[in-house]
Amino acid sequence: MPTAYHMVHYRRFNTGGVNIGSETFESACRTALGQANAGGQALWERAQDRLLDLGGSDGGQLVLNRVADLESAVFGEMCLVQNHGLQALLQLRAQTVQLSNITTAEIFGLDERAAPAGSQFVRGMAYWLAIGDHVLFVKTQSMTSDLFRQYMDWLLKQQTGTLGQNVPLNFQAEFDKAQVAGDIGDVRSLRISGKSVPQLTVVPSDTPERDRTVATSRKVAEKYAVFEQAKTLAEVVFGKAKTESLVESGLRPLK
Repeated sequence: MPTAYHMVHYRRFNTGGVNIGSETFESACRTALGQANAGGQALWERAQDRLLDLGGSDGGQLVLNRVADLESAVFGEMCLVQNHGLQALLQLRAQTVQLSNITTAEIFGLDERAAPAGSQFVRGMAYWLAIGDHVLFVKTQSMTSDLFRQYMDWLLKQQTGTLGQNVPLNFQAEFDKAQVAGDIGDVRSLRISGKSVPQLTVVPSDTPERDRTVATSRKVAEKYAVFEQAKTLAEVVFGKAKTESLVESGLRPLK
């Protein structure tokens, strides 16, 4: 099976100057998901209550599916699903058809089907990790960062009241200007390494690397991406058996 590579997006949470005390995005997510209903069940345990109807004619919905408190971070899997519409399928049974006056070709048939009863088509996904006010996420297909922001606005304000209605939720891609002087332009690559405080190397895309590479040292909310945290996250996504297999094989790229 080939290895798949995905871009990891970074955002920093801020409230536009509105004071929310010592609350961070990580702690706000933890508070919201720990909120219990009248029956004493926390939101972690109520998948149906984590489903947001987007209100469109296509029946689009967002759901925070797998979600876990990693103690030093909060992890989530967000799905964009659709309960209306059809999915095109390629039928791998060849047939010969007359396509024009001069062309006869062998083709595969196309078919469209609705989702089976009790299921919905997944149109996009995002895996995200909140550490303090820092958010890392990977998105696929039709999932966008704006949909992520829309869902979090609903979850933290309307659904749970963790944050006030007057609190704006902004997720900005930014670097510390005190560490990176001037306008660095578009970032071409971001490498994180080191055994303690992560070493971030920023390489802008508009100038040669030898002239514009800026090396900085950044502590992310006093929490470090150490091996044990990565292992815990892997267990949430892949399960304990698969994770142990990866560890024993030297943590080669995930297949």
